[in-house]
Amino acid sequence: MEVYFIRHGQSEANLAKIMSTSPKNSAPLTKKGKRQAKRAAKKLKKLNVDKIFTSQLTRAKETTDIINEYHNASIKIDKRLNEIVTGFDGLPSKEWEQFIKKNRFTVKKKGAESMKDVQKRLKSFLKDLEKTKHKRVFIVAHGIILIMAISIFRKMNGQETNLIKTPKNCAILKFEL
Repeated sequence: MEVYFIRHGQSEANLAKIMSTSPKNSAPLTKKGKRQAKRAAKKLKKLNVDKIFTSQLTRAKETTDIINEYHNASIKIDKRLNEIVTGFDGLPSKEWEQFIKKNRFTVKKKGAESMKDVQKRLKSFLKDLEKTKHKRVFIVAHGIILIMAISIFRKMNGQETNLIKTPKNCAILKFEL
């Protein structure tokens, strides 16, 4: 099965450089984010897709809807594709980046998630996806989800995963499941 991971377009939170990890307070796409999503949609438009999976967050759902204009595919929202719960919602991104600086794969604030936790939920999602008969799917999600996809598909350890740079908005990654 071909699996395409697509990061959402630029959100209001990305632009303001603040954390937005909760579906309840999810930031929408900016105008630039909508343009990015349209460019990604055009790159993917010739591909037949069986299903599109996305997170519960507004920016991912908006990106999904734009991409799906060319496909009219079935969309499934799955909370396992949500952004990492950092415990820094509404705060400057730099505060979280500073907090996880020493080991971003395992460090977490009390009541929040580490990247390792996100990897575990993504593995659960992929295990369920593997049981389906889909030939090609799109997964529209978040930077940390794409980092974890790279880590899983390339069989990287925590130290190697720590070195992966966050993919740009509307980056498209293709893997074989």
